[in-house]
Amino acid sequence: MTERGTEHKQEQSEVKVFTVPFALGEIEENLTVNSIKANKPSQKQIIEQEKKQGMNEKRLNALRMQLKQTASEKMQVEPKDIEINKLFLFYKNRQFDKAEKLAISLSERFPKHPFSWKVLGALLKKTGRIIESLIPIQKYVQLTPEDAEAHFNLGNTLKELGRLVEAEASYKNAIALKPDFAE
Repeated sequence: MTERGTEHKQEQSEVKVFTVPFALGEIEENLTVNSIKANKPSQKQIIEQEKKQGMNEKRLNALRMQLKQTASEKMQVEPKDIEINKLFLFYKNRQFDKAEKLAISLSERFPKHPFSWKVLGALLKKTGRIIESLIPIQKYVQLTPEDAEAHFNLGNTLKELGRLVEAEASYKNAIALKPDFAE
């Protein structure tokens, strides 16, 4: 295979999709988690490619340092599938203490990953801590603004807290995203 063909193959993406067999809120639906990971050349491959193209040793060392720094900054941006599955199983098996600890840990380490916020909000609410559930549910809505179920669940939580004007706004957002929520 030519070098050009190899480069093209490395640019393709691998998509992994798995379905979690229940939703964590008021509505019983399937929850799908998508993970897209690109096949990118390794640091070693980049260095070797630059060597072949004649880059001098001083510049190669600078490139190595830059790649090392970039790798440490981007170490892990989302939880591993095994962590998500573990959280799901703790919740499903009603091991709420373990689920809460893991959800808190994941939301602290990966604050932009919505699943841990969804689980944390759902389990706090399910264990009677409605006031505490509000922040994780709001964070989940913030991270998934196109999720009608998230707006609906936020509306339910706000309604239970007596915040009816805000609840109505959340319900309206849910209906705007998914008109059959009006039923």
